[in-house]
Amino acid sequence: MDINEVITMLKDDYALRNSLKRKNLIIQEELEDEIDDLEQSILTTQVIPTLEKCAQELLKNLECEICLSIIKDANGKVHVLEDGIPLPDPIDEYFPSEAGESLIYDGPEYTSLKQRAGSIGFSVKFQDGTVIRHREAKDTLIESLRKIGLERVSRFRGRLFKGYPLVGKIKRTDGTHRWQEKVDDWYIYVNISNDTKIRLLEMLSNELHLGLVVERDDEPVLPLNTISDEIKTDKVKRPYNPEAELVVEFPDGTIYDDKKAIWTFVRAIEKIGFEKVAKVGIEIQGYNLVDKRQRTDKGRTWQKHVGPYYVYSYLSNGDKIKYLNRIATHYGLDLKIVAQ
Repeated sequence: MDINEVITMLKDDYALRNSLKRKNLIIQEELEDEIDDLEQSILTTQVIPTLEKCAQELLKNLECEICLSIIKDANGKVHVLEDGIPLPDPIDEYFPSEAGESLIYDGPEYTSLKQRAGSIGFSVKFQDGTVIRHREAKDTLIESLRKIGLERVSRFRGRLFKGYPLVGKIKRTDGTHRWQEKVDDWYIYVNISNDTKIRLLEMLSNELHLGLVVERDDEPVLPLNTISDEIKTDKVKRPYNPEAELVVEFPDGTIYDDKKAIWTFVRAIEKIGFEKVAKVGIEIQGYNLVDKRQRTDKGRTWQKHVGPYYVYSYLSNGDKIKYLNRIATHYGLDLKIVAQ
């Protein structure tokens, strides 16, 4: 798609989102996903290459290593800060909440457990067969990022936390929280929910073409000091994430309850099996629900790209539930599907 078409479409989406906000109407997650994809497209194909070219010319006479941060504030003004210079205070002036959740982080994120009895861990499998899995999800994240390469990850800007990247050279010192872990002279942002850790690894995998397989644990990994005699012998049943729009629970106890319904939908399909779902034969405007063809017409983001497959995602939550029920009936799966 031509960059001018992308910009025009993004402006239209911004206008639609602003109109919905003014009318206090619900903004569909598909619209937010499309805006995210279009913004990322402009950043990766236009903004970052142009900035790198300009910086190369401007800095060519300097021999020192330089790390710069670029901030665009709410008024559209761009600020360039050198590594070691703290971000402005109050930082909200630079990252107001209206800018959107995908770029904002203000304090610890929600936990999907109403009582902090444990956390949902995960494992990360690399294409070379390496599997990383620790009791603490934070350690799983850190080791995975080290294997990818911290310097390589430091260039990732798909998500910022109050202006700080996932991996960077600047330490966040405001507040009383321990925001980051220092690893090999880099600061890794770790004060985030496990859902966010998983999502970030998936975003990195897509952007860097790593082919990572990130799998959630079937049940919480309980801290030792919370295990009582009552639950030592019983399988733990955790409450659903209260912020999830859609929840899918499998007979083996696996629960998918991402904040965004689309990722619950995609992960549920992945667990059932992409090939198995494709064989059900659910057709949407000439495309299989799970297809190996990408739909690109009209410039919309119709599908989510997962490995060699394209999962049709431009659907209402009602359609997601309908198709999951159809798949479950076809294969005799006793799925519990909850719309919250």
